[in-house]
This record gives sequence, structure tokens and C-alpha cells, in this order.
Amino acid sequence: MRKLVYLGILLFLSVSLFSQEQGNSKSDFPFYRHEFQFGLGDPSFSSQFVPDPCCYGFYNNNTSWFANDEYVRWDVLTPVVTVQYKYRLKKWLWLGGMLSYHGSYFQRNDVLTDERIGVSRIHSIAIMPAVRFSWLNKKIVTLYSGVALGAAFSFAVNEPRDCFNIDPYFVLQLTYVGVEVGKKWFGFAEIGTGYKGFASAGFGFRFNAKNN
Repeated sequence: MRKLVYLGILLFLSVSLFSQEQGNSKSDFPFYRHEFQFGLGDPSFSSQFVPDPCCYGFYNNNTSWFANDEYVRWDVLTPVVTVQYKYRLKKWLWLGGMLSYHGSYFQRNDVLTDERIGVSRIHSIAIMPAVRFSWLNKKIVTLYSGVALGAAFSFAVNEPRDCFNIDPYFVLQLTYVGVEVGKKWFGFAEIGTGYKGFASAGFGFRFNAKNN
């Protein structure tokens, strides 16, 4: 995983230098200054960010001889839901931020009777300032890379036991390659590493067009 992060940083720096060289050329069509994105990402990476509160490790905490023998009957991970806003400072440079949500749900059952004992829920919310470099700017297609750094908070609730945790932690998102297709309304897809997962996709819209 560390090698992937280092590779992402190297790609990010290379793209940013290329973007600055491309940013001096004039365009014959207007660019939108404001952009919103709504997307879904895979939870494979974001679930690894979440710390291990008492509610999350419930099945490891039965130290009493008389405690119920439990097992996880089912667990559900929601997609990483992300809302992003970016402002275009230059043709190739964007600044903004993103708000992401990821949820985990676990049901515990008794080993002998298979009766439901309780449900554990973990809600994680991340807030990350972001910078993006678009290294291909066409009328319909935009290619870009970016990085976002911020903090997340996990809210863990374990029922019926009396357990509630709030834990802050550091998160990041490296976008190696992203593509947007469309004009005012567009679809997008990204490949990267971080809280949003290895792959994400969605749609967005732009407004306030101006010539560069």
C-alpha cells in the first residue's frame, strides 16, 4: 500500500508540471468556473481507515467465562458517497473540497442458538480540502489528477450494549487519473488510492462560464 501512495505522489508531481506548461495556451471556448460532483466509490480502502473502537471489535471483547459466544452473521459496507465542489483558478488549476460518508453494519448472533444478539453500526464522515490539475482541457473531455487531505470522524454504536465511540483520524485521497465527459452536465470516473477507494464514478454540473 505504501508503494501505491509513493507512486501516486510521483505521478501527481509529474502531472502538475505538465499542467503548468499546458496552462499558458489560450482556448477558443469558455471554461466553467464552478463545479459540483456527486459520486460513489468502493469501500475497500475507506474501511481500513476506520479505527478500532470498542463497538467495532465486539467479537474480541468477550473475556468473561459466562459471556455469550458470538459470531458475525452478516456485515454490510456501504459505498463511499462523496459530494465535491471545485473552483477553477486557472484553466489547469482547481481548488475545492469534498465531503464523504461511509457506513458499516454488523449483526451478531449466538453461536449455539443462532439468535440475534445485537447490531453494531459505524458511520464515518470525512472532510478533505482538495487540489486538482487538469492536464487535458477540451470542450467535451477533461483529464485530471489531484490530491485531497483532511480528517474523518467515526461514530460507532453497539446495541443492545451501552457503547458509543467518536474517533477522529487522518485521511487522504490521491487521484491518479480522472476523466469528465460532457459540457454543463457531465459524467466522471476516477482511479486512485485513498478514502474514496480505488475507483469511483458519478455525475456533476458546472456553471458560470468564462473565457480564459
